[in-house]
Amino acid sequence: MVRTTCGHVVLVHGAYHRGACWEPLAVELRRRGHLVDAVDLPGRGDPAAVAAATLADFVETVARPIRAAGRPVVLVGHSMGGVTVTQVAENLPDLIGSLVYLTAFIPANGQSLVDVALHEDFAGSLVIAHQRMSQDHPVSYIPVELGREAFYTDLAETAYEPFGTMLVPESTTVAIEPVAVTDDRWGRVRKVYVETLRDLALPIATQRRMHQAAGIDEVHALDTAHSPFVTDVQAVAEILTAEVDRLTAVGGSPTSHGNLDHLDANSGR
Repeated sequence: MVRTTCGHVVLVHGAYHRGACWEPLAVELRRRGHLVDAVDLPGRGDPAAVAAATLADFVETVARPIRAAGRPVVLVGHSMGGVTVTQVAENLPDLIGSLVYLTAFIPANGQSLVDVALHEDFAGSLVIAHQRMSQDHPVSYIPVELGREAFYTDLAETAYEPFGTMLVPESTTVAIEPVAVTDDRWGRVRKVYVETLRDLALPIATQRRMHQAAGIDEVHALDTAHSPFVTDVQAVAEILTAEVDRLTAVGGSPTSHGNLDHLDANSGR
């Protein structure tokens, strides 16, 4: 069945990742008729560039395709990407039809990722156990051989290989930068949380502590490890499509397209 409405979904990757990690999910969302932007946060693959990047740089990178969309989008943040999308939603609340935290950090006003992670329920995270610090730049990284255990536990080794090659150094500076959010702006955006029950990177206890404190509107639970955008594509696509449909039903503006084959294949959408 051809969908008569499409949404615009903006995907924000987590730490040590790049936009290409979303490709299995992006393909499925496009098949369902949605426009997709899977952004690369600043400095991907360049330790010096990522070391110089700030949270404001991350936020502006995500804000560009949202402003260009010209209508409310479904904004998805995975893992550390939750910090960035939280600030984006504060800055652009009228352009966010739904804010989806996919096993993501949710810092409260004045909190950084590190502030959230200092809680005892995060102590068992394999990101803590597996991350290494660069000797040359203020960045950390996860060795490729340890990335599967941390992020893709439920993916076969052979299937993990292309995702392992995408792992990149990450800023330690952005991790200590606090967000500034208000009830009047971030607080009024619809928020959805997707739990991952077998997550070894962001423990389920940490996920629940955050989303219970954040006043999340709807919670979904997936029986996966940290990367369901690869290991349970259909379930994540269903959740995001439901958010598009809800946005349409409440008077949002996903437009009628029917067939999106006319879109430029090089546009990233």
